[in-house]
Amino acid sequence: MVLHDLNQACRYADYVIAMKNGRIYGEGAPAEVITADSVEEVFGLRCQVVVDPVSGTPLAVPIGRHHATTDAEPAGVER
Repeated sequence: MVLHDLNQACRYADYVIAMKNGRIYGEGAPAEVITADSVEEVFGLRCQVVVDPVSGTPLAVPIGRHHATTDAEPAGVER
């Protein structure tokens, strides 16, 4: 299945492939592939990746362009 919604892909897929410019950037379990760094590199989206409290899978939370991040990340946040 092809999903462009990262959070749905993480919730329902056991294996994901991230592609950039027609090439595979990363593949594997969602927790291995979907990180804040990979989402920014592939999609140009700054985000924090947290654990979805319902499914236990990665959940990408976008950081708006008008919101600054701090060096101190909340507990459980992967950067």
